[in-house]
Amino acid sequence: MHPAFSDISPQTRFFCNPSAMAEFGLSDGHDYGLNSLEIAFSILREFHFVGIVEEMKKSLEVLTDLLLQRGVRVHFDLRLKLNVSPDNTRPAWLTPEDEVGSQILDTNKSDRLLHDYFQKQVLESHRELRKRHWLGFKPAAADLTEESHSGWRNATRSFANSARLYYRRHAYELRPSPVTDLSSDLLEFRAAKAVLSKEGDPSSLSYPGDFPEHFSRNSVW
Repeated sequence: MHPAFSDISPQTRFFCNPSAMAEFGLSDGHDYGLNSLEIAFSILREFHFVGIVEEMKKSLEVLTDLLLQRGVRVHFDLRLKLNVSPDNTRPAWLTPEDEVGSQILDTNKSDRLLHDYFQKQVLESHRELRKRHWLGFKPAAADLTEESHSGWRNATRSFANSARLYYRRHAYELRPSPVTDLSSDLLEFRAAKAVLSKEGDPSSLSYPGDFPEHFSRNSVW
């Protein structure tokens, strides 16, 4: 039996599967896996790319660029939309101030922190991609509007860069990408080993010591 509103975080537990964690004596009693934000974060950092569902178009554009840098050209139909919710707004009651909403948020703290971090990574990568590759008039207009808030000089530079990218849109400059060493170890084992070697005590895994400082378990949407 588990508390009705314990931190369930199914995605975090999915990455910290019980079989791998049991090798190191790690368990919190859930059959689905261990709720360790630090281990899940360490595993996801080993991925070449982590996308975000609600940022699907931007995620695929960033992924396309990463693959092209490695000599793999792919084409995603970015206009295709399947399984789309008609309402993208979040329920008004899903807040820390609402009794039910706060309980729901509490049951997914680890998942929420992972989502927020990697969403920020996707948006930052996409912002950098727009500076060196033409992605369309809508992103260019959004960048121009954003830069105009910082003054006409920034807006002028943004407009000039967009014009340059537009005229060079059919040319693509490949940038060398570092090739990482492959390991035969499962990511779960490597992450657990790394965390345990640093912390030394399984009981200290409840809070991620090397998680980015601007994220904390008290963060809210």
